[in-house]
Amino acid sequence: MNRGKIEHGAKRPAAPRRFGCNAEGEPVVKVHLASTGLLADLAEGAGTGSAHGGAFESFSLKADGARALLAKARLPMRARDCGQSRVHLVIAGVGDQGEAILFSALAAAIAAGLRPPKVTLIDQCAKDVRKRLSALRPRLFDGSIPKDARPSLAFVNLDIAAVSFDLDESILGIDLGDDPPTAWVFCSGRDELDLAAGRRLELAMHRRCRRPAPIFIRRWSARMPEELAGNADPLRLTNFFGDIAHTVKKAEVLDEKAFLLPKVLHDAYRGGATAAGSPIDIDQFRQSWNRLPENVREANRSTARQLVDRAIAGWMAGPRDDRGIPRRDNRRRLHDNIRSFDELDAETRARYARPLAAAIRMLERPEIDLDAQRRETGEIRLCSADVLEIHSQDTDFVGVSELIIRVGERCTSIAGHLQKRLLGHVSQWGRRPEACRLLVMLDGPVEFELTDDVDENSLTTAQVLRELRALLVSEIAYDVARLYR
Repeated sequence: MNRGKIEHGAKRPAAPRRFGCNAEGEPVVKVHLASTGLLADLAEGAGTGSAHGGAFESFSLKADGARALLAKARLPMRARDCGQSRVHLVIAGVGDQGEAILFSALAAAIAAGLRPPKVTLIDQCAKDVRKRLSALRPRLFDGSIPKDARPSLAFVNLDIAAVSFDLDESILGIDLGDDPPTAWVFCSGRDELDLAAGRRLELAMHRRCRRPAPIFIRRWSARMPEELAGNADPLRLTNFFGDIAHTVKKAEVLDEKAFLLPKVLHDAYRGGATAAGSPIDIDQFRQSWNRLPENVREANRSTARQLVDRAIAGWMAGPRDDRGIPRRDNRRRLHDNIRSFDELDAETRARYARPLAAAIRMLERPEIDLDAQRRETGEIRLCSADVLEIHSQDTDFVGVSELIIRVGERCTSIAGHLQKRLLGHVSQWGRRPEACRLLVMLDGPVEFELTDDVDENSLTTAQVLRELRALLVSEIAYDVARLYR
């Protein structure tokens, strides 16, 4: 019997992957860093291998929480919905969590058709915050980033524990002007303080003393009573993020699939660099993923997240030597290819194109209908309690990926027969495979309670809009844009 023997030339069966080990069988240690600043500093280190020849993955729950917040906030989309020329994010409290949100937002808020984002940072030690950020990301302040791509940072010295959101001149300065806030974030590190400040701001918005915009409050401890934290009412201005249990569950570093695309990009780059025979000394970049320097791994992750991180992190175009070979200096953050794609030589363009092609091939799935991803909109207008208008090429909303429901300022209630018609339209549209987003655009505040002079067969607009949310499957986004001031 030849049981157990391997024929000459045959491949040995792959050994099962051990839990907690990489593909090479080396132990992988997941290291959580409470300081996002330390995480950024370590990412610029020279190597990642441990003394025992294994590998570690460093991560920060605050950075994961920041990315989750921005994915939920969809800032560029909200800015476009409200007719803003750029994203304006206001962050109250600039500790580690505020920093993580800032640097993630600077990249996540970049979108075609919008100007570079503006971020207003509120802190009771705003001058010290500016100094710290200047030392950490000097290129954001020294004018070296091209003007057309340069974000705007504003610093406001304010104690949110004592501020009046109705009357404070600093808050008025943030709220007025051509760039009103797209969203507010409270992340001082104290849940109770953030909740109290956020609720005062929400009341000011309801009184129409402040322009309405989504409010995001960090809720880290998850011990806040639910009656104080609020519920998931889609019409509320206040939202919550950063719950430690939810953030740990969704942490990128604990999800092997989250790092699959960055590894594909790196493998394609290794193959492309080798095939091109580049004169650049890239031996360290030809190594396997688990032996890469952490800053290179993070660059691949950032590319996979569609973040433009090099310029924000302070990298600048480096010179060439006498032989015309690009000089790259990781310590000084110099890279010759930090320039327009058209200015790169053909060989370099091809080398960068290979990882992108590999990513596209990986993301191609036969079940994905690319035609369904195109943005086709239809609109339903609620003009009054008993007037509904449909604006769409097809009244059944065939092919409509984004359905807009525009509510007139005087539409405080909806008659029963109109309510049934509206719910029927949304329910039918929501079952279509191309349906991806329901956007409610409010021309005025919605009333939550009926007044005495309203027909008893009517419902408040707020009640009807809540029912619409209940009709949708979880994959369909539900957003609210408030267009009034």
